[in-house]
Amino acid sequence: IEILTVLEGEGTLHCDVEDHTMRKGDVAVINSGSLHSISSKGAVRYHCMIIDRDFCLEAGLDTSKDEKHDTEKAIKVAIRAIENLIK
Repeated sequence: IEILTVLEGEGTLHCDVEDHTMRKGDVAVINSGSLHSISSKGAVRYHCMIIDRDFCLEAGLDTSKDEKHDTEKAIKVAIRAIENLIK
């Protein structure tokens, strides 16, 4: 799973067949296997965190392409992943 957080600017997230405008403060959760890219007319700065599929499944977050994600749950999984990295 991939979590994008926009820090500055504005861009378009192209994910499979959908486009989403993203601005500062927006968060996107992208499923494993989804084809995606970001485009912008100006500068856009964002953080990207990729979380291992097995870790997500162990945490109860299905990463299949057809599954829609609860952003709050995905962020909790991301926090747990970070905590495991710094132990």
